[in-house]
Amino acid sequence: MLRITPLAFITLAAACSAQSLPSAQEQRLFDLVNRERTQAGLEKLAWNDSLAQAARRHAKLLADHRSLSHQFPGEASLAERLSSTGLRFDASAENVALGPGVDNNHDALMQSAGHRANLLDAEYNAIGIGIAEGGGSLYIAETFAHVFPAYSETEFRDAMEASFNRARKANRLVPVNFRSEDRLRASACEPGVNTGTLVRQPPGASQVVLFTISDPERLPASMQEAARAESVKSVGLGVCFRPGAAQGYANFRVIAAFYSID
Repeated sequence: MLRITPLAFITLAAACSAQSLPSAQEQRLFDLVNRERTQAGLEKLAWNDSLAQAARRHAKLLADHRSLSHQFPGEASLAERLSSTGLRFDASAENVALGPGVDNNHDALMQSAGHRANLLDAEYNAIGIGIAEGGGSLYIAETFAHVFPAYSETEFRDAMEASFNRARKANRLVPVNFRSEDRLRASACEPGVNTGTLVRQPPGASQVVLFTISDPERLPASMQEAARAESVKSVGLGVCFRPGAAQGYANFRVIAAFYSID
């Protein structure tokens, strides 16, 4: 009798070892997943080695315990497991399954509403798969995430500056100069910082805003408003990478100071 027992789990949320290629079984399941997404008119998922690391470790635990679970006693949560690989992400999900054969497991997952939703979720752009054998069956873990590039603080700041000045150009305004202000970065890294403590810092700023952001191409409302303001002539940015359950595993905390002079 065919016995396949899948489970679904979703978590909303943020140094990776050497890259490793998927095994033949993992590649087969990866191809099946992307075939489903293509047929549904969705973008294919990219293979992600960090996600695969986490999925393989969890698949081994499934086989060791001879049972299905999303978190065994003493095991970290899904988001923590992904974060420990250095992955930058803001949403993740996991399917686990048990049964004979890759194709049979995939078919069972697709017939389950919760698992199908994970497999066909347009929010995710990456996947990692782990498969372990035990007792004549396959223990499978599929790990999905919406993954961001692993920006350094400098790279993230540079990308934000470019994005801001593109918005200025779209608003038919001249680009602004960006100031290098180390104390803004230091303030952005302080626990519990708030704009109330920054109103008078730095001198001459007409406005200071604080926000968290994962994608430098998607500026928050405060930055978009400044990009439309002809009075804004220069901007100071402090950028600090602040991953974690509270901030999100891809989030940077940013302090922006707007000036009416260059």
